[in-house]
Amino acid sequence: MNWRRAVSGLQYRIAMSGEVIIALEPGAAVMAESSRLVYRYGEVDWSLAASDRGVVGKWLHSTQRRAAGMAARMSQYRGAGEVGFAPASPGLVVPVELAADLADVVCQAESLVAVEADVRTDVALVRRIREARSRTTLTMIRLAGDGLAFLCAHGTALPVRLEEGEAVEAAWWAVAWYEATADYRILTADSGGIVRDGPKLMARITGPGRVVLQGQRGGMRGW
Repeated sequence: MNWRRAVSGLQYRIAMSGEVIIALEPGAAVMAESSRLVYRYGEVDWSLAASDRGVVGKWLHSTQRRAAGMAARMSQYRGAGEVGFAPASPGLVVPVELAADLADVVCQAESLVAVEADVRTDVALVRRIREARSRTTLTMIRLAGDGLAFLCAHGTALPVRLEEGEAVEAAWWAVAWYEATADYRILTADSGGIVRDGPKLMARITGPGRVVLQGQRGGMRGW
């Protein structure tokens, strides 16, 4: 694996199996859900992400975490050294550049591996999904600001580019991430906001914008 350098100067490597290795320089910082951490060494300090920018620090505030059935919080890693993260499930991990002149990105929570500290995260959607033998929570996270985000398409990655008015329909779990210029909708939901299993249990994304679909579920949490 060769080191790569982002526009921001962040150095990183991505293993074939999906692990992200980041070389932090003094003053640099990245954030990730605590369960994504594989290792850290050197002078890398760990802390809960600061809360001075609303949900950036807490990622999902307590009410949203309960609604999503999640207890995860973002942690921050800062200092000179190296830190490694792994996706929720094996797949293709892609570095996605975010900037003021680029479209925001919306991803599944399970697709988010790590982000630079200057990237803002917010909850875009929470849906409780009832299936035949289980109940699952789908949470979509909006990413904005300047920096690099490492996103995973679990299984096989299937990129789609949609023009204005074009649409693609996919299994509700198959949308790994999409540009926020597109419109994302769950097709069927009851009055309580619970999507029920059936032949029409799909998501529809209408362009313009790019979409990345995935061939496998990404280790979603039950509730």
